[in-house]
Amino acid sequence: MTVYEAIEIELKASSGVTNIVGNRIYHGKRPRSTTNIPCINFHLVSNPIASERRVVETPLYQISCWGKNIEQTMELSMRVEEVFQSIRSGILQGGVITNTLLMAEPESGCYHAPVDIRFTVVAAENV
Repeated sequence: MTVYEAIEIELKASSGVTNIVGNRIYHGKRPRSTTNIPCINFHLVSNPIASERRVVETPLYQISCWGKNIEQTMELSMRVEEVFQSIRSGILQGGVITNTLLMAEPESGCYHAPVDIRFTVVAAENV
């Protein structure tokens, strides 16, 4: 299993997240249509390797929470933080929230709260 697959599984398993976005969780770019809001899209930002044998990695992912208003967007970002705050599931053996913002997207009228999370990832054979 890849890190992005593990992230997607955890997000889809959270009723706090899916009650807001349904199945609109995307790896990579989100569809540009505002009919897909609220949603989440996520991507790898950086991946420093903590071990020469690649037993442990500490990738930084941005999980972007998109909402139609400030309240919905902030609620979604809090739910995402709850999912990953102290994750211990499969290859994901830790998550540290490094940054959360709230931004308006003027051209669409939507709001964006990127949540940056540094994961501790242990190779599957070492879990």
